[in-house]
Amino acid sequence: MGQVPNGYYFPVSRSLSTAVVELYLDDGTNKQNWNRHRCGIACFVKDNPQKSYFIRLYDPK
Repeated sequence: MGQVPNGYYFPVSRSLSTAVVELYLDDGTNKQNWNRHRCGIACFVKDNPQKSYFIRLYDPK
């Protein structure tokens, strides 16, 4: 977030939803066994300059 001349504030992006998530990956053999790989944070974000929506993932480590 930054400031523009004359003290006006324009947010660049805004989180619409946030959740704690777990990422599971298959073991590569038969795709029936899933192993917990990581835990993190997922945010559904509206990015105003790009006029787009994104899912951003964060690793709290």
